[in-house]
Amino acid sequence: SKQGVSAESLPPVIGTPEINQRVQVIGQDVTISAKVTHPNGINNVQIEIVGPPDKNVETLRSAISPVGDIFTFSYPTLGKPAGIYTGNIKATSDVKEGAERTEGTTSDQSFRFELKPPANPRQ
Repeated sequence: SKQGVSAESLPPVIGTPEINQRVQVIGQDVTISAKVTHPNGINNVQIEIVGPPDKNVETLRSAISPVGDIFTFSYPTLGKPAGIYTGNIKATSDVKEGAERTEGTTSDQSFRFELKPPANPRQ
């Protein structure tokens, strides 16, 4: 007989992160959202955003709260340098009481966006 895979051993499923705009403008928040699911539920979701190399942007790490299955984070960009920003979403599943596992399973999903200065108004 085939061994079934228990739900506990499966990693959370993170949908492709959606970003509110293809090109982001400095001064406007960048909104990143992803659907995160697991049969046992989700214990926590963390986001990390790293700025362009050599620009000394402090790495942001934060927990994200869901609305239903959708986890959304708004990244403030005021005063941030232009360039390519990379990020990662990490999800950890819940553990059911009495389960063999004492820790949830994890999975990661990366994303990126480009931040550009606002276009200068024409004179």
